[in-house]
Amino acid sequence: MLNEKVLLTQSTLDYTARWHLVGGGIKRGEALSQGVTREVKEELGIIINESNLLKLNDELLEAKHYYRYALFSYELEEAPKLTLRKYEITKAQFFAIDEISKIKTSDTVQKALDLLALK
Repeated sequence: MLNEKVLLTQSTLDYTARWHLVGGGIKRGEALSQGVTREVKEELGIIINESNLLKLNDELLEAKHYYRYALFSYELEEAPKLTLRKYEITKAQFFAIDEISKIKTSDTVQKALDLLALK
């Protein structure tokens, strides 16, 4: 979060134009925090310090396939220059928490906001 803002992205794979959290897969043998720093760098060009990540949630979810939902928070000192992975991310923007209810988001965004409120 940046001044109580959340960084959300729009994906080239979501034709409904919903906003999503930054995310992705974890490679075999990779720690969750390593995967987070790698995905943020790959998708947005932001280099973050793994030791400053705050884990908010980690659970196994069942959908068509089992997958792991882990949520991390990271405090930024200033707004970074974003370099989008164009074939994956079409837009990225910081939103104030009260703005998020006015935009179309994925279910995981609301789940993240609920967890942040408990922090």
